[in-house]
Amino acid sequence: MSFLVLGGTSTSREFCLKTTLKNYTLTLTSNPIVKYPCEFKVSKIKNMFFDKKIIVEFKNNEKINDIDMIIDFTHPHAMNISNLLKNIPENLLIRYQRKPITNGMTYFDMVHKIKENKFKKILSLLGANGSLKVIDELNKIKYFPEIIIRSIKKVEGFEHIKFDPNKIDNELNEIIKFYKPDLIIFKDSGKEGKTDKKIKFCLKNKIPFFVIKMPLKEYGRIYYSLENILKVVDNL
Repeated sequence: MSFLVLGGTSTSREFCLKTTLKNYTLTLTSNPIVKYPCEFKVSKIKNMFFDKKIIVEFKNNEKINDIDMIIDFTHPHAMNISNLLKNIPENLLIRYQRKPITNGMTYFDMVHKIKENKFKKILSLLGANGSLKVIDELNKIKYFPEIIIRSIKKVEGFEHIKFDPNKIDNELNEIIKFYKPDLIIFKDSGKEGKTDKKIKFCLKNKIPFFVIKMPLKEYGRIYYSLENILKVVDNL
């Protein structure tokens, strides 16, 4: 069997590492910018940048480049990829679904809460695209707080903190001491995205926080644990 493994997440890497000794061919897509601590050295795992043309061709032809099935481990908020995958037949697509930590809120509700509570200095952990959504919505309601953005990609015109996955457990202490935000905003990315730790951190330090809710996705065969996906793959 040959699998296209989508997502440069910790779960996708764990899946690849646990299946390297089996008779599978794996193609792993990943973000070309972020350098994670674990880099694959096994020759049977082909690393590549995400190319949406592969998904489109796979959907049209049901099989391309000797790929038998797609396994989706992408970030739950990566809606651009989800939109590409939602019409692929269920028998060709396995999807790992993270469990939400909170009910969260929409971007629209968040920006109105920001204005309503008159927050002046915001630390955004939403990434570049999520932060831009918030900024656009704030501009629409003519509210202009200071926003510090922690992201891979820099957003021009705003204070930028480079995202480093190696420091994710310790960086918030350093950031709040330096910037002293009166609000932190982030996405519900499940335990895998350390959402629970971010909430505990905010509560411990008595910093207000708002969380964007995890999107509901209903495509593919959905599994909530890596162990179950491994069992399914072994039985194909």
